[in-house]
Amino acid sequence: YDECLGDWHSLSMQVMNHAGVVTEKVWYNFEPGRLHWHRLAGRNSTDRQRIRRRAETWSRRYREMGSAERLAILAGIMGVEAGEHEAAG
Repeated sequence: YDECLGDWHSLSMQVMNHAGVVTEKVWYNFEPGRLHWHRLAGRNSTDRQRIRRRAETWSRRYREMGSAERLAILAGIMGVEAGEHEAAG
């Protein structure tokens, strides 16, 4: 794989399986650190565009916040993802 996928990024890690600790390697063809989730979210191209635009707006507003406000917002979002906050209703 190293030869065939030489221009791809890879990540090696130690994992435990039934035979003991082994090294596994994962190859990926996207730029690490570059977000690309909006390409996968949504039902169609219009929905994906709406999601991308919303993400760009939220990202810009988040960057404009002060450090303490960003941390408070992030904690709230993480709480929702962890199931700690119930939906208002």
